[in-house]
Amino acid sequence: MEDTLDSNEKRHHTNLYEGIQWWEKRRLWFNLAVGIAGLIPLLGYMSYLILADFIGVVMFGVAANVCFCAGYILEALDLHYLKGRLNIERYRLLLFTLGTAASVLMTIVLSWGYGIFLME
Repeated sequence: MEDTLDSNEKRHHTNLYEGIQWWEKRRLWFNLAVGIAGLIPLLGYMSYLILADFIGVVMFGVAANVCFCAGYILEALDLHYLKGRLNIERYRLLLFTLGTAASVLMTIVLSWGYGIFLME
């Protein structure tokens, strides 16, 4: 029985490590997509920005990357609490695509909204 538990635990650790590697290999693409989505509107009102605005952009980037971690946090929760029953690794690409699209959309909306606010 103990060998089985040790074997399952090792498998879950390996799966989690593989999951983190999978997500981290895509972080650059996520950052590029979100960064470009925010940079394009930003260029339109660059002359209105002050230092605090650039600090806000950096903070937004950090927050976006924290949210990016949700993918492998879901995998870790599935492996630990549900023993992998949800098999979230099957949905990695879908989760990555939907999460990136939502982040890009939110970045565009917030960037344009902030630009309108600055110009009024």
